[in-house]
Amino acid sequence: MEHGGIGELIIRRLDLESRFNIRPTQDVITIVSEHGRLAAKPMHWGLISSGSTPEKLTRKTFNVRDDRLAESPMWSGVFKRGRGVIPASGFFEWKRTNGSQQPMYFTLKEGEILHFAAVYDSLINERGETIDSCAIRSQRVHVEYS
Repeated sequence: MEHGGIGELIIRRLDLESRFNIRPTQDVITIVSEHGRLAAKPMHWGLISSGSTPEKLTRKTFNVRDDRLAESPMWSGVFKRGRGVIPASGFFEWKRTNGSQQPMYFTLKEGEILHFAAVYDSLINERGETIDSCAIRSQRVHVEYS
């Protein structure tokens, strides 16, 4: 598969500008394979399966646990059809202390880019529009703050 750097892919798409503090339900840059080449695409962060009915469109998944992808009927088709990568400079987790929450920003040393594994799918809505959406693949981890 031919590819350049992720930065090069994003530069080719002027609509994919850098943003800070992207939240679920907003568009995220997702790197996918299209016809054997890597492409950067904006996708709605909140997976909407192509098999969704109009009643279920409001139920979205932002993160999917790795241990459920292959076996779960809900996820196995999406896992086989659409896998990608979401680049990020960092991410937030919330530290709870004495009844309040404080955002903690995590990055790699030297400003390197994180690459989150993702699953994605496309749905054609009732107006004939294609909606590309994704969820970040996650693992169960326990983080302690010091």
